[in-house]
Amino acid sequence: MATSVFMLIFGFTLWIAGDSSHEVSSNDCRSDIVVMKRQLYSLQRQNLEILRQNEEILTKYENIIKLLGNEDGEQKSYGKRLLVPASTIVPATAVAFSAALTHNIQLGQDQIVEFDKVITNIRNAFDSRHSHFTAPVKGIYLFSCSLFADGGNYVHVDIVKNGNAIGYLYANSNHHISTETVVIELETGDMVWMKHRGDPIGKALIYGSPAEQFNTFSGVLIHQLV
Repeated sequence: MATSVFMLIFGFTLWIAGDSSHEVSSNDCRSDIVVMKRQLYSLQRQNLEILRQNEEILTKYENIIKLLGNEDGEQKSYGKRLLVPASTIVPATAVAFSAALTHNIQLGQDQIVEFDKVITNIRNAFDSRHSHFTAPVKGIYLFSCSLFADGGNYVHVDIVKNGNAIGYLYANSNHHISTETVVIELETGDMVWMKHRGDPIGKALIYGSPAEQFNTFSGVLIHQLV
């Protein structure tokens, strides 16, 4: 801006001090002065706008430095901690499965309940061929099961860990569904499945169809342990 102002003043001085033989009317002088004033005001406004923009940029820069640290990456004491949305945080190990029964099964004594439809199998810890879940890591797990007996039947089914019962379900023909949820710690390689406890009368038919999957077996890793 200083250079522009100087050039305007310098030009005006030369114009006034020019050829003395050239007569300039007072009206022309006043008109030129008005034009120069307008140009000066315009330059001043432009300079003020540039200063304002510079201040905004400086303020943004200082705010970023306060948030992230200084130019060398060192966090200042007044720096703010950046929070990552929970949805973007992926656990180191995710384990989950859910399976269902789509047809009737007549259960014998100690027979494993074999679920033929796998809905979810994250980490492939559920063996769809034998309906066993094998813990891929040590941790705290939650298992949830449901049991529905066909008409005229009553069924006892256990949730077992390595062959030992950790949960119990009972369903009869009164059209009610039995459910059970257990939370248990498992070591790597521990196995969990569902099996029939046995019935001397042999009325242990559980119901299933593609449209009505009442018998289910699900599990999820809640927290991994070291």
